[in-house]
Amino acid sequence: MYVPRFLSSLHAESNWAVASLVHVAGSSYLPSGALMAFHPDGRSLGVISGGCLEADLRARVESDGVRDTAQLLVYDLRRTDDLGFGPGAGCDGVLTVLLEPWTDDLAHMFEGIQAAWALQSADAGWPSLSSIPLARVRRVWHRGLGCVTVMCDVGGHLVARYSVPVKPAVGVPADTEWDVYYEPRPRLVIFGAGPDVPPIVSLAHRAGFDVVVWDWREELLRRARFPHAKLLLTGTEEAVAAARVSSYDHVLVITHQYERDLAILRHLARVSPFYTGLLASRKRAARMRPCQVVVGGDPTG
Repeated sequence: MYVPRFLSSLHAESNWAVASLVHVAGSSYLPSGALMAFHPDGRSLGVISGGCLEADLRARVESDGVRDTAQLLVYDLRRTDDLGFGPGAGCDGVLTVLLEPWTDDLAHMFEGIQAAWALQSADAGWPSLSSIPLARVRRVWHRGLGCVTVMCDVGGHLVARYSVPVKPAVGVPADTEWDVYYEPRPRLVIFGAGPDVPPIVSLAHRAGFDVVVWDWREELLRRARFPHAKLLLTGTEEAVAAARVSSYDHVLVITHQYERDLAILRHLARVSPFYTGLLASRKRAARMRPCQVVVGGDPTG
């Protein structure tokens, strides 16, 4: 599960509540760790289910507000009669949700996760998939104390710990623990900033990638063309190193210049990205294929 981008937009406002899917027994549209934010004025950000829970969570925030006290909620979506959520509920599991106010403690926890990832990948990205440190968020329900304790570590290093008072919960055993895990958002590194690249960046951003665009032409690397990408301007031989490409990354090579494509592919061969795609004719791609790294399907077009 990835940490959603919308959390960064909550820092400037109060009164937001965040719903965390802390446990799933059975099936669900999203895995545990899914997050959604609600505001008493009716606004919402993100998604936590396929529409099964959102209306009820929104109603709770709008009617009661979630200012100082959280709510621990259990939704049994296995029933199809009118006593449950009705035949329209597409999930077929029992979902446990912690609905808590957006506080400095919660904000600092997610900031700490991102900071830990940034620090640990600062030198050369992730050298291998197995080296990626997961962020674990553990929540413990203390019925006797009327609170949930939240602890977060990244790769075993504690980054946050706090407690939030919770209204009496029904159907949740005392001292229940839930662990959810987050991993760094995948990156798409694009070499080339020609006219065919902005639509790719837009789609990749919406699909959840962090996008990096490299080019050797300064006039093409304008923020107006790529509002959702990190931009890199270097020489061709320095491109792969400047982008800190690792085995966790997805890569597209779209310079439309044979010598540049070839030079970049040669550098990528030393890194072995998770996926490498080349936009070129089949004839030209065949000449470069010995330099390609891990090919997912047929990357040529």
